[in-house]
Amino acid sequence: MKQYPVRRATAPTLHLLASPDGSGTSDLARELERSHPAVRFTLDEWMQQLYRLPDDDPGYREFADRCTALIWDTAGQVLGAGTDAVLDWNLWSRSERTAWRDRARIAGFRAVVHLLPGRAGRSDPRFEEPCADEELEIRIVSPERKLPSSLD
Repeated sequence: MKQYPVRRATAPTLHLLASPDGSGTSDLARELERSHPAVRFTLDEWMQQLYRLPDDDPGYREFADRCTALIWDTAGQVLGAGTDAVLDWNLWSRSERTAWRDRARIAGFRAVVHLLPGRAGRSDPRFEEPCADEELEIRIVSPERKLPSSLD
């Protein structure tokens, strides 16, 4: 008997994470991976496996750029197969979030930013709060979060 792929009601979703540092993005990425289901791409894990560079190494940024390109190639295949993908690294700036949103849209996928508020008493000057002009679907995640099994 011929097998046919299961069709989704909506395009696969690229989940993007944004928060001040230390707010639990990796924990959220693992929750998204389990609840949707999705494939999680954690930059720190890939960097450790491929290059074994500490994040304070002078060459880290160059290798991280190569690694994110490889992750995007792989995530694009996962999304193309109809499965959600989670990019587990912090998108600090509006320009980064916009760039990833555009990549997803151009490829025909949906992009959602999950915003984790910073911990009380901590701020990070590198972090830019998302705003309406980014044209992103934004989900604010509370510290006592319970994720839905679907974003539809």
